Amino acid sequence: MKKQMVLLTLTLTFCLTGCGASSGSTSAESTPKPTVAATSVPTSTPDPTAVTTSELAETSTPEPTMISTPEPTDAALPEGATASQQQALLSAKSYLAMSGFSYQGLIDQLSSDYGDQFSVEDATYAADNCGADWNEQALRSAKDYLDYSGFSYQGLIDQLSSDYGDKYTVEQATYAADNCGADWNAEAVEAGQSYLDMGGFSRDSLIDQLSSDYGDKFTVDQATYAADQLGL
Repeated sequence: MKKQMVLLTLTLTFCLTGCGASSGSTSAESTPKPTVAATSVPTSTPDPTAVTTSELAETSTPEPTMISTPEPTDAALPEGATASQQQALLSAKSYLAMSGFSYQGLIDQLSSDYGDQFSVEDATYAADNCGADWNEQALRSAKDYLDYSGFSYQGLIDQLSSDYGDKYTVEQATYAADNCGADWNAEAVEAGQSYLDMGGFSRDSLIDQLSSDYGDKFTVDQATYAADQLGL
């Protein structure tokens, strides 16, 4: 009887053990372990055109170029000149940059009470040291006159050399008249037209006015040419 009880107990134990093993096996198979996927790390492909920050700093900022500033010279202001003489010289050069002046005309302008009011001595110093070519200054003045009005050859010389005009020497004024390139016939026509615009002139009176020593000092031929061209 006892043997039967022992066998029955063993049988039940094996059955329970088998069921537990079977149950555990089933549970282990139905719950798979989670798998971790391997994360691929991208590898950068070097760009042949890429520039590093350090390289950019080295290549994009050029080294400054040193530019030398020329030293100021005192060539325009001779040594030994007084402050007043230097100022007179600066004024003289300013006038010559704007217009033509004769030697005496420049001195008068610089020393005039209606001009710069330098002393005659300082004005003379400026005219002596301004470096002007007085022949070229006369030519420049002559061309200014011809742009403004009609002049004869002799009338232009008189205007340039007169004490009431530009005060060039006769030689300088003659140089200007010889080299100004004027067409004296055309100048006579221009002068004649100016007279006709101001008042009535007959043919003979216009010729006389243009050719007179008290008028414009054109030659008679030039004055006659003007009257012909103006329809008189």
